[in-house]
Parts: sequence; structure tokens; C-alpha cells
Amino acid sequence: MVSREEHLRAIREFEQDIEEKIKKGVIAERQRIIGFSLTECAKNYFELYLHKMKLVNEGMNINHRWFSSERMAMDKFPFDFPHKREILKRMVLLENKRNLLCYGKAKPKREIEDALKLFSEIKKIIKKEIGE
Repeated sequence: MVSREEHLRAIREFEQDIEEKIKKGVIAERQRIIGFSLTECAKNYFELYLHKMKLVNEGMNINHRWFSSERMAMDKFPFDFPHKREILKRMVLLENKRNLLCYGKAKPKREIEDALKLFSEIKKIIKKEIGE
């Protein structure tokens, strides 16, 4: 069972890691780590959101692969919640960016920046809803 505190600790760790790479100017060189960190951090924000809204029990553990397509995401989260389409759409887009960044050859810096922007949008929507 993942508690609220564990989600927050994971979020802090991933966000600090991402920020360090941005500040050092090494996002292109560390694209695989950033791709992983962004999706894991977004997943933790989303789990925290679902727990806070009491839509799932704290024992639920989301797999990032559930965001491989919008259809799969909608199937895994059939219940309604505020901003459902916006969040799931961005989670799917971020998962697709993860696959581009984490596997294969190096991608242009703009691909990493796009992933960072998607993460920021997800975070903004969720933080507004959970009040944190």
C-alpha cells in the first residue's frame, strides 16, 4: 500500500532529479533518465489525486503502460473525475514521449522540452484539484 507520504516523497525525488538536470543544462545528455522521471512523477501525482478524490484504494498501483493509448487509459479508469479527458490525454502523450526518449537514438532537445511541458500541464491540473 502506497501512502500519501510515499507519493509525496517520490514526487520530490523525481522533481529534484529533473530540476538538477535542467539547471546543469544536461537534459539532452540525460534524456532517458528524464523520460523515466517525468512519467514516474506524473504517475505519482495521478495516484495521489485518485486517492485524495477517494476514487481508488491506497493499495492500487498504476502501471505506466496503462497510458500506452487513450483507449487503454479510459478502460483502466472507467469512473468519472474532474478533468479526466485532459489528464488522461496528457498522460498518454507523456508515455509516448517516454518511449521516444528512453529507447533508441538520441532525440532533439525540443522533444525533451515537449515532455517537460506535458508534465508541467499534468502537474498544474492535479495540484489545482488537490489543493497542494
